[in-house]
Amino acid sequence: KYVAVVNRKAISSSMVVFCSVSLESQKLEEIQQFSEAVAGIPEVMECYLMGGVNDFLLKVSVSDLDAYHQFSSGKLAALPNVRQIQSSFVLNEVKHSTVFPVV
Repeated sequence: KYVAVVNRKAISSSMVVFCSVSLESQKLEEIQQFSEAVAGIPEVMECYLMGGVNDFLLKVSVSDLDAYHQFSSGKLAALPNVRQIQSSFVLNEVKHSTVFPVV
């Protein structure tokens, strides 16, 4: 597989939002259903199953605040078993790397 690393700011004026999602139920079946549903949403760039307070952390890219509202209320909150969504908006990207450190 080949991957191109591009400067996001050079190709669009999108904004990045990190969403912490809590589910009503943490049963394996519900976690798998949420994972599969989120994998099919184009705005979701990354998705992580988390331990701790929230169940999932999503990195989302949208064009603007209105697009994020449509995404969060129309797509994410509409998924079954979603209890709570907490959003953090990126103001400035301080560091972004695709290099995985080998230790």
